[in-house]
Amino acid sequence: MAQNTHTRLILAVATTAVMLLTTAGPAAASVDDSFGTSSNIPSGCSNPNTPAAYAEFVDYGPGDPGNSANNDDYVTLTDMCGDGVGVQVNVGLNGVWLGGKYNGLGHGKTVYFDPFPNGNVKGGDGISLQVCSRNGPWAQAYNCAFYDSVSIDG
Repeated sequence: MAQNTHTRLILAVATTAVMLLTTAGPAAASVDDSFGTSSNIPSGCSNPNTPAAYAEFVDYGPGDPGNSANNDDYVTLTDMCGDGVGVQVNVGLNGVWLGGKYNGLGHGKTVYFDPFPNGNVKGGDGISLQVCSRNGPWAQAYNCAFYDSVSIDG
């Protein structure tokens, strides 16, 4: 009888350890606050009704493929057009512009950007995206579009 109790105790401790290990790390948000927007059209793409760029605020996801862990709150920027022109995203939080990221990698390529203080957005924070075409990292941006959203739960 004592051996059976000992076996149950070991199983209970092992099960608890596995549960703790598999639930460690940042929790995914209960409300997915992700949103995206594209640059204005007409664009310089072969189809002028195709936006040149798409930017997305990601509430929680895999992040940069070079990072093995999921990330909380970051922005992706994808060049949607094979026109040889780069694209830019500028990111704001609560009315303050945090910076921008240029993508000159070419059609279909995505870059990742995490400008948020401490890597996180909090519930009630206002997030702003400005996405534009840009013919080089120092050139004037054009075809810009803005989108604002408020995070529900951070």
